[in-house]
Formats: sequence, C-alpha cells, structure tokens
Amino acid sequence: MTKDGVVVVGHDLWLNPDIVRKVNTTSGTGTSTERLTFLAENKSTFIKDLSPEQLLQKISPLLIKNLTLAEVQSYDVGALNRNSAYANSFPISILWRESVCPH
Repeated sequence: MTKDGVVVVGHDLWLNPDIVRKVNTTSGTGTSTERLTFLAENKSTFIKDLSPEQLLQKISPLLIKNLTLAEVQSYDVGALNRNSAYANSFPISILWRESVCPH
C-alpha cells in the first residue's frame, strides 16, 4: 500500500534496481533531454557492503509504503537491467517501453 493509501500489487516491497528505471532530465543551454536510467548499476552493487541500518536508510525512499501513488507511477518497470544477476535468468527477455506502474 502506498503512503496515500492506494493498494499496489507487485512482486517486491520496494522499487528493485534490477527492473525499475526513472526518468532523468538533463538541461543544457535552452534544451533538456529526458532519459530512462536504472536506479543503480544493479541491485548487488546498490546494497553491497551495507550494514542493516545503512541498507534500510538506502532503500527506505524506494519502499512502496513510503511513496505516494503519483511517485510510484513516475517509475518505469518495463525493462530488465542487463548488468544484474537477475538478467541471467531471462537471457531473451523483451524490453517493454514506458511501462509505468501501476496503471
């Protein structure tokens, strides 16, 4: 359930860096470019060598319960991070473009 009380059905309690991307906007002189990037190189490096307290602090902003529905919908879940160990389980996966969660 989101912070604003909306039920969200998913596989994880948090936005998993192995399958979730965020729109990043870069601005130059009079232009801006939007690009979808994964939350981290992969989940293993995202949580590597962290104490339990550090881990909780790092993933807390990505827990569904700490996000509003609008914040959850701002993420893209249609891709598999090829740098992740998880991707090895699905070597021929297909990228679905702009799959926001939830609909």
